Amino acid sequence: MIVVNTVLASEQVRLTEAEIADMFRATLLVNGGCWDYQGGRDKGYGRVRWNGRLQYVHRIALALTLGRPLTGHALHRCDNPACFRPLHLYEGDQADNNADRDSRGRTATRSTGNGRAKLTQAQVDEIRRRYVPGINQWQRGNRAALCEEFGMSTSDVLWLIRTKAVRAELDAARRDR
Repeated sequence: MIVVNTVLASEQVRLTEAEIADMFRATLLVNGGCWDYQGGRDKGYGRVRWNGRLQYVHRIALALTLGRPLTGHALHRCDNPACFRPLHLYEGDQADNNADRDSRGRTATRSTGNGRAKLTQAQVDEIRRRYVPGINQWQRGNRAALCEEFGMSTSDVLWLIRTKAVRAELDAARRDR
């Protein structure tokens, strides 16, 4: 871990982008237009010990550029958590952070609406359409082939199939009421 000794947070200091790049030169990797932090990370965000505390590098870079402590979040224009280039950062509140997340399609939802979903709804429908259940240990159906084709575990494919079956049963029970 890198320990950076610098000014106290209460001091009003403004640094240029070049000065910030120079401070973190040993851990800076230029990636396109981004400055990716190559030291310790937490959930993709660079972390350093700063004024006696572990802090995020992108927050430090933005605060030093603005010349004041941040009052809100340090948000990324580039959508790259490792980036700490001041041109790619701006200060915002929780509502700004939520709007940014939603506009980039990273809102956590269930199934294929999740920003990190591995399958599209069309692929899920295709798996459900083509699935053939096994009868016994010698006639296992086609679950393994579907797993191989779609790059999924057998438990994930089974979850997709069972989830639809459970929903169909619940819908049928509701209709019968």
